[in-house]
Amino acid sequence: MLHFRKIRINDYIKNVIKLFTGAGLAQVAGLLMTPVLTRLYSPVDFGTFSIFILAASFYSIIKTFALEKAVIVCKTKSESKEIVSSAAAIIVFCDIIIIAAFPLISYLFSTHLNITISFYYFAAILLFSSVIGLMRLYQGFSNFNLRYGSIAKSNVLKVTGITIIQMAAGFAGYNYKGLIVGAIAGSVISVLFLTIKNPEVKLTSKFSKKGLKNAFSVFKIEHQFAKFEMPNSIINELSVQFPLILFKSVFGSATAGFYHLSHKLLAQPSQLIGRSVYDVFIKNSSDLEQQQVSQSTIAFKTFKFLLTLGVVPFSIILFYGEPIFKIIFGEQWGVSGEAASIISPWMLFVFAGSPISSVFVVKRKLKLSFQLNISILILRVGALLTGIFLLNDFITALWLFSAVSFIYWLFLSVCSLKLNGVPCTTSSLFIAKCMLVPLLFYVINSLF
Repeated sequence: MLHFRKIRINDYIKNVIKLFTGAGLAQVAGLLMTPVLTRLYSPVDFGTFSIFILAASFYSIIKTFALEKAVIVCKTKSESKEIVSSAAAIIVFCDIIIIAAFPLISYLFSTHLNITISFYYFAAILLFSSVIGLMRLYQGFSNFNLRYGSIAKSNVLKVTGITIIQMAAGFAGYNYKGLIVGAIAGSVISVLFLTIKNPEVKLTSKFSKKGLKNAFSVFKIEHQFAKFEMPNSIINELSVQFPLILFKSVFGSATAGFYHLSHKLLAQPSQLIGRSVYDVFIKNSSDLEQQQVSQSTIAFKTFKFLLTLGVVPFSIILFYGEPIFKIIFGEQWGVSGEAASIISPWMLFVFAGSPISSVFVVKRKLKLSFQLNISILILRVGALLTGIFLLNDFITALWLFSAVSFIYWLFLSVCSLKLNGVPCTTSSLFIAKCMLVPLLFYVINSLF
């Protein structure tokens, strides 16, 4: 058993490194170009772009029914393949219905909300939501088949395409539309690459009456994901992005842009390293679960590694975020630096805790996860509303929101480790030791 675990851990590390190498190159390239983009586009452009991303992300989750996670934890390759092709057919089916309903949707918005919806903007949201939905499905299938090299290369292609097109559009003088076109084009390139690398998935086989019938049969079989994981994903996305909606409505697009940049950059470590670990961890945990082998060793080592890796850089942002942002992105982005300082403790635990939280999917604890997400949504909304409408202050609202989010992710990390077989006392003691680092930074900052 010890020899088996050694082999399993070695394979786990190799796969993480393989996935991280590609993702790392992609994300580092994107990060290096961010200072250029912040000088080509205004905070208002970023604020408008963030709302576009938010709308597309929500619709993408609804269309896929969160089946991309079911793809990874399947028992057989044929089952995984069937879910991908079925979910893709459902995506197209949903888009056809929504496009046909556009005149009615436009009429209702203009009549009751006095909002005019551009068909081209509407179509862009539909297209981007479909593309990112397909990308997640294909990456899930690649993960199931241990094709981590393909996932890494697809990430490189996506970020490279997005960055080049957004920069070209910015130099050409385009506004937020350049950001949107770049995001869509880069993602399309990634999906085309994944389509080539996963020839087993035949999407055309579902575009018939019989194919659609089979697709919805798969949906019935995996109803737990539609019943709990899809609402989970929507609620989680909403609770994280809700500040964007309120900040834009109350304080304007520029404030939303400040928050968008700070959150985007502090989420990069999770995308850069955490996502690579998550993709390998969930597949590895699923295999161990099916073989009835304990996951506690890998789970705790993963959490320890990520928290140890992240605690110093996130502590630096906590105390020196504002001057760092002013130097790198320009004076006008100082507010983003202040926002980054506020949300850094929360984002540290998102970085360290995200991979191990996949245990809720692996062990099919979807209802419990749903209840936790409902709780944090209520707490986050309450914190934001208190800060915005009672205290009428952007920074105070963000402090309250971040404090609630930090406590939640601290609890979720301990809970996830517990489900993975790690005692609460063990995980809590390690977290307490790591928290000495920001305390040390506080002492140094106070003295000097």
